[in-house]
Formats: sequence, structure tokens, C-alpha cells
Amino acid sequence: MELKSFPFSFDSLEALKNSIGKFENRPVVYFLVGTKSFYVGETTRVLSRMRSHLKNKSECGFKKIYLILEDRFNKSAALDYESKFIRYISPIFDGKFMNGNLGVVNHDYYQKEDLYEELFHDCWRYIKLEFSFKQTLAEIENMDFFKFSPYKSLNEDQFEALGDILDFILSKDPNQIVRGGAGTGKSILAIYLIKLLADSKDEFEVFNTELSHEILMKIVAVRAKYTNGIRAAIVVPVAPLRETLKKAFRKISGLSADMVLAPVDVSKSKEPYDILVVDEAHRLKRRTKITGYKAYDDALIRSGLTVGAHDELDVLNVKSKKKVLFYDHAQTVKASDLPKERFKDLMKERPPLSLLQQMRVQGGGDFIKFVQDLFNGDLQGCGNYKLENYDFKVFDDVNEMVQAIKARDEEHGLCRTVAGFAWPWNKSDKEVNDISIGGYSFKWNTTNIDWVNSKGAVNEIGCIHTLQGYDLNYVGLIIGSDLQYSKQTGRVEVVGENFKDTKAKPIVGTEEGVTLDEVVKNAYKTLILRGMKGAYIYCVDRELSAYLKENLA
Repeated sequence: MELKSFPFSFDSLEALKNSIGKFENRPVVYFLVGTKSFYVGETTRVLSRMRSHLKNKSECGFKKIYLILEDRFNKSAALDYESKFIRYISPIFDGKFMNGNLGVVNHDYYQKEDLYEELFHDCWRYIKLEFSFKQTLAEIENMDFFKFSPYKSLNEDQFEALGDILDFILSKDPNQIVRGGAGTGKSILAIYLIKLLADSKDEFEVFNTELSHEILMKIVAVRAKYTNGIRAAIVVPVAPLRETLKKAFRKISGLSADMVLAPVDVSKSKEPYDILVVDEAHRLKRRTKITGYKAYDDALIRSGLTVGAHDELDVLNVKSKKKVLFYDHAQTVKASDLPKERFKDLMKERPPLSLLQQMRVQGGGDFIKFVQDLFNGDLQGCGNYKLENYDFKVFDDVNEMVQAIKARDEEHGLCRTVAGFAWPWNKSDKEVNDISIGGYSFKWNTTNIDWVNSKGAVNEIGCIHTLQGYDLNYVGLIIGSDLQYSKQTGRVEVVGENFKDTKAKPIVGTEEGVTLDEVVKNAYKTLILRGMKGAYIYCVDRELSAYLKENLA
């Protein structure tokens, strides 16, 4: 492999032509780099492509052209490498990444897994040295930007949903719900979509995309509909996740931190948005057991709504022409979360879309089914769940589990211990260890914002409110005394008096909304499905521990 560089100027084209020889009409991966700008491309006609870029050079501030010349590149490998470099360089480059996201591909081809995977690591060593990148590929994969990047290839499930969402944008309907369980890629599609909408005024290269002709024509139609661009934003009700996305959006051309909004932020807009993409829509709030009543009330008043009679979904209705709402009732974890009836009404107006393919958990469908059956009381006995590609263990000693998670963190990074809300939280003194189990004591997370990546997080215990929306390599889950197994009923049951999250507890006697049983079980289901490579479990209730082991023998 050769890495050649040239000044980004028309004067360099002659020298470039004389240097590339046989690669003039062969697949080449290239970079365009400026002080604060980076672009990754692929072409089989490098000279004409550079001329095309040079015509627009004033827009990007590029200073140099880098060509990766490799005899073993074919068109599929070059497209694959282009996508890989976009995904791996965009999180670590100190500046704006200029690529759109239509050219990100992920397909199989001859010798991809052996020859070309090894060759990519060789190429990365050249690139890392040339640009003084310090991170390994594994370290980049653990970064928030990598996980929440708009540069992800969509699976078939997401492609189909994308086409249907574009149909919705071209329709007269105001709302489209996209349903999907944990790990089905709702956030990935939401972020991909907002980048696609943000790039609505730009040209795109149809030969560098795996999108079908049908979807491309829908994109053309959307851009024709919004000739002056689309005023769009992504709404994220979960504060830690919102702050993480703001950091990522600052680095991407066409995106900015002020496109990532809390629901109350939307109310401050004088003009309605063309489109709002709402991630974690199940976490939109009503005026029940919330923190910050004034900010909530002010948002309703600014939107011309009545406090007590309306909610955050109503604010979004007033302040947008269209909404795409990514929704999963199974991740509703607070009394303040909107009742599912609010979303059922929207589904009657326009049929919901569904994401079904599991993208996160390597245990796949069998592990997802095990978790669902566990909390639904329908476990079918050992032998019915095959977890061959997933590291799942039930521990008898809580400290042994915590130490195992720390060991996995040393190996893989991004491994954390979390717990259900079965212990009170002394937030006034961060030095206090609130969780005591069998002679061991542990500390709840000392920050709510980006706790997963905070210093010392591996030594603390996270909760549902700091982990929802994040992925881990391994999760260590402490199931508290708020969840117990009853031999009499043969079911996993919630013990309400042992649940200590007073803000999350539904008000007794309310006619609609999430139940206490759903709050507790949804939180545990969401937590256990955070682990991509594995999940370790410790149960305070010994009967529940035995029940888990019995069904996974």
C-alpha cells in the first residue's frame, strides 16, 4: 500500500497524474484535508474527481490531497474502506467532517473477513502515523461519537423504514411513529435521518450509495419539496443522551449542537419546525412528579397551551409541521412519561412503522426472548434459549460480579455496573455509599451527565436514568429486592415497598399511564439489554437467582 499526498490545487494535477500511473482508472480511496476539515472519498477516476472537488475548494478549506493506492483494491473493497475511514476518522479528527451519509456502505464481498480486514488494519497503521492519531480502532469503537454517528450503514429493516419515512414527509400527515424494542437501531435511524435532512440542499453522488433507486428518487422529491432546505431538529427528552449528541453534532458538517433539543427548547422557536425527529419519544413528559415544574409550565405557556391540560407532545405539535417519533413503550420508566394511550391515538391516524432486527445484543433473538419471557412470567425452561455468542452469567456474590465487570473493562473498555432503584439515594453527599449488600457497599453514580464515560464510573453503580440510550460492552446488573420470584405464582413479581425511586412511582388511583409493575420491569429490561457482548447478573432475592440459573442451565 502507498499513501501519497499532493497540495489541493489545480497546479498539482499534472504531478498527481504522473505519480498514480496504473491507478488512474482503478479504485482509489482518498482524503481531502484542511486545518479544520476532512473528507473521505472513493473513485475509479481520480483525476476527474479531483477536478470536480477543486471547483468547490473555496467552500471547504482543503489544503492537501491524500491518495491510498493499493493493488488489491476492487470496487467493493474501496467502497468498504471509504465507509470504514469515515466511521473511524470522524470521531477523532479535530474539526468538521464534510461527508454526507449516503455513501456509507456495509456489504459482503470476496475475502472481506480475512484478506481485506487484515489489510485495513495495515492501512490504519499508515493513516494513524501520518495524522498523529493516538487511538486504536477498539478505542474509537468505544467512543460516544462512534456509537451515535450519522455515518452508519442501515440494515434492511432500517432501509425499509427510511423509505416509508420519506413517503410520510411527502404526505400531508403530521405524525409518523416508528416502533422498536431495545437494540433495534431507533437512535441510529433517527440520527441518520436528521443528517439526511440537514444535507437536503446539497448534491449527492448516486454511484457512491447503496440506497435503492426508489429511495433515491424519494430523496430527490423531498429536496424538491423543500427547495430552501429543511428546518429540522432532533428532540431528545433524556438529558444525558442529549448532551452526548450535542458533542457529536458539533463535529459534523450540516449539523450543530443547537439542532439537539430538549422538549422545552422547542417551545422557544418563533416559527414551527418543518420536521422534528423525536428520539426516545416514550420519555416525553406530562405534569406528574417532574423536576423543574417552572420550565415545564413556561414551555406550555410559550406555546399557547394550558398548564395542566396539555403536555410536551402538545408543545411539539404546536411548534412543528411534521414529527417522526421513535417509540418503545417497554422503555417507559417514570410516572411522568406520557401514557401509551397518547401514542395509540397517533397510530390510528397513520399506521406505525416497526424495527425488528436486533443490532446491539450479540446474543440475538434468543437472549431478547429470554429477557422478555423472564419479565412476562413465561420462561420455558433450559434448552429453549441458546446464548452461544453471548456471555451471560448469574453470580452468587455481588462483589465477585463487580470485580468481573472491572476485569472486562480492562479488556474491552465501556463495561459498567448498574442497579435497580431498590436503595435510597443520598444526593446531598456524594461520598456516601448508599448501596449495601452482604457486607459490601457501593456508591450510586456521582454525575448524571455522560456518566458512562465519566472518570471513576467503573467504580460506581449507574441507574436507569444515566444509562438509558447508551450501549455498553458488558453490563453488570444488580437486581434489588424490588423484584422477586414467587414460587406460588411461578412469576417474577414487583415488591412496591422496596422500590425507592419516588419520582418514578406512579400516583395511586390515576386512570391512565404507566403502572408500578411496568416502571420497575421496564427499567430492568432496559438495563439488562445495554450489554452488547455480555450481561452479568446478581439478584438480592435468592429465589430469583435460582430461577434464572435453572432456566439457563
